[in-house]
Amino acid sequence: MTHRHVSLPASRSPRARHHRSLACLAATALLSSACASSAPRGTTPAPATEDAPRTSPLMRHARVEAGPHAFLEAPVTSFGAAALGEHLYVLGGYRGESHHYVASGQSSSLRRLNVRTGEWEDLEGLARGLQSAALVAHEGGVVRVGGLYAVTTPGEDDRLRSTDEVARYDVATNRWSALPSLPAPRSSHMAAVLDGVLYVAGGWDLDGDPATAAWATTIEALDLADVDAGWRSLPAPFRVRGLGVAAVGEQLVVVGGMDPNGVPQRGTHLFDPASGAWRRGPELPASPFGAAAAALDGELVVTGMDGVVHLYRPAAPGQPEEGAWRAAGSVLFPRFFHQNVAVLGQVLSVGGTAGMEVTQRIPHIERVWPAPEPVTISVDYEGPTKNRQGMVIVDDWLYLFGGNTSHGQHDFAPENFSSDARRLHLPTLRWETLAPYPVPRQTMAVLAVDDTHFVSVGGFGIGAEGEPVAHDESFTYDIAHGTWSAAPALGRGRTQFALTQSPAGELLVMGGLNYDPAREGMAAFQHLTDALQRAPSDDAWVDAGFTLPRARRAFGGERVGERFLFVGGMRDNFQLVPECEAFSFETRDFAPIACPSETRLSPQLVALGERAVLVGGSVVQGQDASSTRAVELYDVAHDSWSVSPVTLPFESSHTRAFAYRGRVLVVTTHDAPEGQLRLFVFAP
Repeated sequence: MTHRHVSLPASRSPRARHHRSLACLAATALLSSACASSAPRGTTPAPATEDAPRTSPLMRHARVEAGPHAFLEAPVTSFGAAALGEHLYVLGGYRGESHHYVASGQSSSLRRLNVRTGEWEDLEGLARGLQSAALVAHEGGVVRVGGLYAVTTPGEDDRLRSTDEVARYDVATNRWSALPSLPAPRSSHMAAVLDGVLYVAGGWDLDGDPATAAWATTIEALDLADVDAGWRSLPAPFRVRGLGVAAVGEQLVVVGGMDPNGVPQRGTHLFDPASGAWRRGPELPASPFGAAAAALDGELVVTGMDGVVHLYRPAAPGQPEEGAWRAAGSVLFPRFFHQNVAVLGQVLSVGGTAGMEVTQRIPHIERVWPAPEPVTISVDYEGPTKNRQGMVIVDDWLYLFGGNTSHGQHDFAPENFSSDARRLHLPTLRWETLAPYPVPRQTMAVLAVDDTHFVSVGGFGIGAEGEPVAHDESFTYDIAHGTWSAAPALGRGRTQFALTQSPAGELLVMGGLNYDPAREGMAAFQHLTDALQRAPSDDAWVDAGFTLPRARRAFGGERVGERFLFVGGMRDNFQLVPECEAFSFETRDFAPIACPSETRLSPQLVALGERAVLVGGSVVQGQDASSTRAVELYDVAHDSWSVSPVTLPFESSHTRAFAYRGRVLVVTTHDAPEGQLRLFVFAP
């Protein structure tokens, strides 16, 4: 799915590159990730503030450039969603303050997304806001069932009250019409259509006070071909709300939820309409409360707050139960009180929240099954820097600080070094400004020590004599307090090096460059082969007791298990390093390993389990240097490389890559329209 007015890039071969001269590469390899031409930059207009047109992309500060992805304009929870043809329909929901439910926070809108084109369209909404309604598709329309209204009484707080309303929206006429009401009001339920019969399961009848709510003990059934016959009540072997319901083959499947005692329930219940019998399936391994379910190709697809995609293929009625739940990867953005919807041969996760706060509601509509395809997103970015920032991901936050404000490769004027710092919450795409980095600096090495602190070490900036030099200082960022503090310095300037944490918890600095123009000529480029180490609590770096087998800077480095891999990079006299090796944390020695198909300068190496993924950087052929979009995979067990079918959608001269929820996340503010940051997510 892509938003309207977005032109998708044509597919490129893995060898598609942006060429530059080797002379340019050598001249600027000093402290840039690679050498690149400065193409003219367009100006992106400010986001519109007027009301959206009737058909429009709804997310204003983020855009989908390519891939099966979309955004909700106003992230909501407890809403209805269904698919009809190539459209995803979204009804109502709550968008106000969490745990303070008022009528003004309830949405009355009905919108649909064309999954093929990415276009949103406003449809005939409701007379007032409604949340917790179930929505199902049936023969040219969608049917809403039950839900919650916030009832306003003068002089009193609004009360949430379940409704028994049932109504059908007709796509052809863009109108709602009433259907027979439920036997009793119901909310926090779910519904599905099986063989033309609408089934409603779970939920409660709430009238303000949860302590007095009546929990449903039946499922309700309405034949949509004979609605005048009314509802039939059928006994159910559960009392739960916040559950998942789907029609799978010839059966209705009910999973998860929470019982009246507040205990999450992992039960899987299967109902056979032909016999009227219930049977138990395997226990749901997912987080059960607020999980979402959808059926696709005879399988149930369930996701919850654990972030795992769980699949279950039930046995046919009357057959022995042989199926079991199986894990099939993970979602990019774990959530609950969302909806899973099957449309055009895929299951999409829509809306929901990552927690109990308004700021945790998720705008992403992501494909969760089958395995997601690569996605490119651009997000408005108000930071001044274009490249070489310090970056790290901690607890779903992407931190960016320092960097260079110029698109040029060697614009090292003092005013181009920045101390700007900010972070982007990836699930909600909201920015926060942070305390500035203590010094204007670029090309630092950054490492998350734990989920409360990260360190930034060394880098490149203006020295005491007014010339750009490598620096030795280090800083620690306290995430809880939002503060920077000085950390032990390296003892001499260093940049373009590896910073990692050993299995024992020590911090290690390896390789890199000490650049100081006070040393004339090529002596200014001092390539470092020593290694330093310190425990996070130590007050000084010490010699690690080993040296690198060769000089190496601007290389791809990553810890994979008990080893640290070195791939590519540059040595003395601006020569690339063709050898690849692995450092053993246990034996403290180096061993050669296989190399990728081409030697790269400034690549990014990312560990995914027992594989490493190589992205970005530049390669050299003859006198030409070029950034490469190719992605290569290293199989640690077999010491072999292969080329991924995935290629980067943008130039890779200034990118950062991270492991993120089992996938690779590539970030750039350099090869992006002015005022934007680009994110590329893929599973190699």
